[in-house]
Amino acid sequence: CFDDSAAFSYYTLFKNRDLFHGGLFTNAPLRKTVAENNDENRLQLYLSGQKSTGSRSSLKKTVQFFKASKYPIRFDTYESKKDEYPSSEMLKKYEIWIDTLDRL
Repeated sequence: CFDDSAAFSYYTLFKNRDLFHGGLFTNAPLRKTVAENNDENRLQLYLSGQKSTGSRSSLKKTVQFFKASKYPIRFDTYESKKDEYPSSEMLKKYEIWIDTLDRL
């Protein structure tokens, strides 16, 4: 999910752990806390953000929170203009990560 749709996407992901293996969020810091990862329905996360965004510190705090809550998480930054979608190189990284979810 990208930016403003994050609240609903985070809610949907954590409410329906039995349906999802992971979530990918771009420029989307977590605004509410969630329960620790559980062994029954483990989730993996991928967060990314623009290098020059104002929410970068919020994204880092989100990554720290998820790590402390036992979520496997990947975090990358990328160069782009404000409100521009990630580059094709970044999208390729997303594609590879998403493909790994099917192998868990």
